[in-house]
Amino acid sequence: MATSAFIGGGGNVTFKVGNGATPTEVFTAIEEIQSMSGLGQTNETIEVTHFASAAKEYIGGFADGQEITVQCNKVQGATIQDSVLGKVQSKASGNVQVVITDGTTSETYAFRVAYTGWSIEPQINAQNTITFTMKISGDITIS
Repeated sequence: MATSAFIGGGGNVTFKVGNGATPTEVFTAIEEIQSMSGLGQTNETIEVTHFASAAKEYIGGFADGQEITVQCNKVQGATIQDSVLGKVQSKASGNVQVVITDGTTSETYAFRVAYTGWSIEPQINAQNTITFTMKISGDITIS
């Protein structure tokens, strides 16, 4: 049986930032992303054990989205990198999309984030990088 796994290079993962426009928001990719931490959510557990329970019982509670880091080659004057840096500085929130494709089929993960951090890492003998940190806020829609 052939595997359907694929390698992540070649534009297979795109992280897009929304411009907040209404009624139709436009999403544009952050320039030169090198890596991104995983994205997802975890449901809290709520204990609902009662006197007739034979063992502890739980139900799922609210989902808590993960914190995401996105590392890019630092590109001077890059429009979207500069925009995200400004969103962090102004403590903004906004809509984003992560699009993953194997070249045939695409999945889009759409969600809201709080822009929480950035750091630039200058190097002597390597490329300069910028890393953005965001916290997922609310639910993730997969299409």
